[in-house]
Amino acid sequence: MASALGWTLAAFLLTETLAFFPVPVPFVVKSTTHADITRRAILRKTAEVCRDLAQAQGRDFILMIDDNLTPQQVIQAHYDTMGEKVSSETFEEAIQSIVLSNAWVDLRHVLNEEYHFDNESFLKGKKLITDGIASVKGNIRQQNFYTARKRLGQIFHTLQDFYSHSNWIELGYKTPFSNLIQSSASLENIASKGEPTCSDCAEGTCPDNILESILQERKLTSGYFDLRPWVIKASSLLLSADCFSCYCSYHKPKLYIYILYTMVYSLSLCVPLFLTFLLSISPTLGKCSHGGLSDFTSDDIPRGGISKDTYSSNHGSLHEIAAQIATTATMEQLQDLRNAAGDDEFLRFMGISRPSVLCFVIDTTGSMFDDIEEAKRRSFSIIDTKRGTSNEPSAYILVPFNDPDFGPVTRTKDPEVFKKKINALTASGGGDEPEMCLSALQLALTSAPPSSEIYVFTDASAKDSYLKSTIIALIESTKSVVSFLLTAGLSRRRRWSSSSQEHGQLIAGRLSQDAALLYQDLAQTSGGQAVRVSKGQLSEASAIISSSAALVTLFQSVTDPGKTEEIFSFYVDPSVSNLTLYITGSFLNFKLHSPAGLSQNSSVIEGPLGRLHAVGNLYTVYLENQTGLWEINVTSSRPCSIKVTGQSVIGFLYSFVQLFQGPHPGLALIEGRLQVGKNATLLVSVTGSESLRVSEVSLVSASGSRVQRGSITPLDRNDRREYLVSVPSVPAGQFSVLLIGVDNTSSTPFQRQSNTQFTSTSIEVKAQANTTLEPGKDFIIPFTVATNGMGETYTINARDDKGFVKAFTDNLNLTNGGSAEGSVTLVAPNGTESGTDVSLTVEVASSSTGNFNYIVLRITVASKVTDFRPPVCNITWVTANCTEDCSLKNWELSANLSDGRGSGIQSVYSRLGNGSLSITRSLDTEGINVTVATYSATCCSPDVEIIAVDAVGNVGTCRHSIRTSEISTTPPSSPTTTTTTRFYSTNTTISVSSSTLSISSTTGGFSFTLKLCLMLFLTITLSP
Repeated sequence: MASALGWTLAAFLLTETLAFFPVPVPFVVKSTTHADITRRAILRKTAEVCRDLAQAQGRDFILMIDDNLTPQQVIQAHYDTMGEKVSSETFEEAIQSIVLSNAWVDLRHVLNEEYHFDNESFLKGKKLITDGIASVKGNIRQQNFYTARKRLGQIFHTLQDFYSHSNWIELGYKTPFSNLIQSSASLENIASKGEPTCSDCAEGTCPDNILESILQERKLTSGYFDLRPWVIKASSLLLSADCFSCYCSYHKPKLYIYILYTMVYSLSLCVPLFLTFLLSISPTLGKCSHGGLSDFTSDDIPRGGISKDTYSSNHGSLHEIAAQIATTATMEQLQDLRNAAGDDEFLRFMGISRPSVLCFVIDTTGSMFDDIEEAKRRSFSIIDTKRGTSNEPSAYILVPFNDPDFGPVTRTKDPEVFKKKINALTASGGGDEPEMCLSALQLALTSAPPSSEIYVFTDASAKDSYLKSTIIALIESTKSVVSFLLTAGLSRRRRWSSSSQEHGQLIAGRLSQDAALLYQDLAQTSGGQAVRVSKGQLSEASAIISSSAALVTLFQSVTDPGKTEEIFSFYVDPSVSNLTLYITGSFLNFKLHSPAGLSQNSSVIEGPLGRLHAVGNLYTVYLENQTGLWEINVTSSRPCSIKVTGQSVIGFLYSFVQLFQGPHPGLALIEGRLQVGKNATLLVSVTGSESLRVSEVSLVSASGSRVQRGSITPLDRNDRREYLVSVPSVPAGQFSVLLIGVDNTSSTPFQRQSNTQFTSTSIEVKAQANTTLEPGKDFIIPFTVATNGMGETYTINARDDKGFVKAFTDNLNLTNGGSAEGSVTLVAPNGTESGTDVSLTVEVASSSTGNFNYIVLRITVASKVTDFRPPVCNITWVTANCTEDCSLKNWELSANLSDGRGSGIQSVYSRLGNGSLSITRSLDTEGINVTVATYSATCCSPDVEIIAVDAVGNVGTCRHSIRTSEISTTPPSSPTTTTTTRFYSTNTTISVSSSTLSISSTTGGFSFTLKLCLMLFLTITLSP
């Protein structure tokens, strides 16, 4: 036993160890993965929505909807730009977020049965799906798309595992089990806990090892899975009643487990060696295993498994059909979200929207009158000139701040609403010079989508500078760009006299040097600008706020303070337009060299290479578009920043990921900072082009020098748009990501660089929030801190954007290379709206070295749902008198919609047809709200679907077509229910009823002896 335990432990540790090596696994297995299923389902369903919208608008939609779709094809077909390229970056980013969250389940929840429908955990798995979808719908209602995507990816993993881990496919079903995603539907005809489901399979791959009785009675079962039996076996000397419960959770149930568990628990009896012996010799109850080398239950009789995860799985011959049905089921879940959100909002959720967001954070103290007026002028100009174009912002966000107030956040997609909000801003108050700037910026960073551009208007230092680490954490995690427009001249502020409560004297002050450095550091981290101008120059400086779609960064750097002269170079490819150079600094000169050999220095306002505009400390050069290698020669006695941007549909996405092995190898997003000196892996995707070949991905320092070059492996031999990049050692200090390649069609170099500057650390922080936050209840989030540096006491801070943090561990003492645990407690006030997104940042800092790390968690507030039934739709009458010329006649339909005593109908809309819908509300005789929907259309539009959505996202529909006069059918029903209870093994059968226990066996002596022992022990246990 010791030897077996040693080999088991060694195998487990080897599996865990392999997860830390960047081994490129994609070419090893060609089976369909969770990532494949998720991407196909999203692309197909999104394309369907785009097609339906086009048809409703009378537009052609020429795109074959199949498994070979690409995001670029869907985007192009949706916007119908007559051949002009449109950026697919936000769509790709949304898909990647969902896919990586899907893979995260296998990393964090490999042993949680409900996440995989293992161990016949059907009810818990279904609850995980339906509760999660309710949370996602709440997030979408609140436009918290980022959080909704991450949760949806996790739900998809569980839903997809049902088809590869259960016997649904073996039962002969060819369509998804819709009851899994319907809260009001029940799961029936599940094999009972003591019922055998599989026969023994010594060969390991037996396609017919599911018992005939299970197949004939169409009972649901799933395989048992256990990755860690050594935990139980190593604890055999301490085996107790509690261990039986643990054993049952991770093992196929043994023949005598239930009887022995009851007996031992009742008597508090522990005979470790005897019980261990019984467990080792006892046949199992005949339950199926998951199967595979990593599943130790497949060694127990009945051996083998029923998994269909890959072609090499035990039931691998059914892998392809399982993957196809899982794809259809994922699309079915997406359709439910589409119905609940509506087509336009669904497309925004999927990233099918214009990429730019206009986000202003504005100081509203008394001295900011001119700044506020300029912010109004600039925003109105953007709204009016960009409306209806590809550059129109997809959303508008406004966060005002003063002292001590900041917020609230205005977030809208309606430009007129934004105009009214920003027009209502007035400059008043002030008092002492510092204001709550960073608190307002925190709200903006947590409210705006990832990769947004945020502009901060202020003339004051930050009173809340203690939030600097929180802001940096949010910038790094969201990859948003923050630019500061700082009016640094004399500011005139009124303050209250603390003694007399009367108006005090006018005071003068300047933006302090420390405050300017703080804003400069934050701007540099994000890849933004910190522009210092006078009040009179603000109008010129605000020209950097362009709100341009498809804006990409070609190059950025910060000059080395130790050098007075530096030369920087960058490539420009043919796809780039509106090429712009920004240099922020003072006491500097620069000279440009173009690919054509022309030059222009900083003293020339209008030259052969571009037009120069200088205001405050910002130099902007609008460059001529020339393809090839450019050079900038900068001379400065002080540090300055250089950034080159342009408009292009060709961009790149990147994420730092962990490559893990185990039962289901995959990639999971790394939260927080990378560990200095350790290897790292990036997932890199090229967007907007299928003809680019990536030749280099490097980590570059803030000064622009390459510090680590990665080795590149395409994820798919036939698709060169996604790559895994292995970096051998994470550098110390700040770094960004640089991508270089070649356009195969033009043979010209290609270059892009990330905006965000990341910083490495020796501190590791891990935390996870597995459930939603219920109002009025304490929500405890455990976290772990580890270090590969020196041991000391580390300071902990936990901050959120809603003020829900109640308590947290404020320091941890770590030894060299050690770890420690802490926790954060959140409480959402009663009445907090479901779908509210809480952004929690847990920060860990070394007081001696300044080393710092963080983890950002997005948590959803969800009130307990009691309404699981969708609204009911009844068509009351239809009138149609159509002729051969359909345009001459109309038809009408009326339907009664009701949610009974549920949460109430919140929205009603129509789809398929292009007619008009009107609704009226009334009460029926029982006092229940009824919505009467009346639809009218020409006979040329013969179909309609009326959709009603209640307050918690339940969806009711009714369809009608004057072609067939048929109303939609009810959802698929569950299999027929039957109930039996039998225990089974290879040579023993036990049948149990309420009054009888009978045992038959081919080894009668053993069976008879055991029966007598059981009767004796049961007599003792049940006696008073």
